[in-house]
Amino acid sequence: MLQFIARRGAPSRATLSALALAVAGAAIVSSGGRGGEGALLGDLLAVAGGIAMAGYFLLSRESQKELPFRAYLGVAYGIAGLLLWAAVLLTGTASYGYDVRTWWALAAMAAVSQLIGHSGYNWSLRHLNPLFVAVVSVGEPVLASVLGWWLLGEAVDWRTGVGGLLILAGIALAVRHAPAPG
Repeated sequence: MLQFIARRGAPSRATLSALALAVAGAAIVSSGGRGGEGALLGDLLAVAGGIAMAGYFLLSRESQKELPFRAYLGVAYGIAGLLLWAAVLLTGTASYGYDVRTWWALAAMAAVSQLIGHSGYNWSLRHLNPLFVAVVSVGEPVLASVLGWWLLGEAVDWRTGVGGLLILAGIALAVRHAPAPG
């Protein structure tokens, strides 16, 4: 929707349908938690994160028109790193004292999630519509649930299964009706 608000064109009916399916699936997946004030705060933070990600997708696409891909990644990730370290210092969050296994886990998350995952999003934003990339990105928790089940033996309840199927249906619809890259 930010794309529409920013006058970048109205989404197609198929894209809106895909987005509706994906959001409905995400709502079902997240409906299983306990209620209360903490849950509401978590939901509000998730909405804020979604809005921030949508804004990032639009800004990323615009910024990449001016910068080569690797230069863009250096600027974007450099600024993100500086802001995160500033947050650590301002909040007094511990940044040391972890065991070796934890440091390896953090390095793996940085390599997989950031260098592969987010660089993939940024590369996609060079070639695809940001709304399409946003719809497909909703599949990230579905993949995480499948990997958790497969690799760690995590339970997958009916909400995760049904919601995940709706999310995948939304992604399939978005892919089927996606305009040619360019």
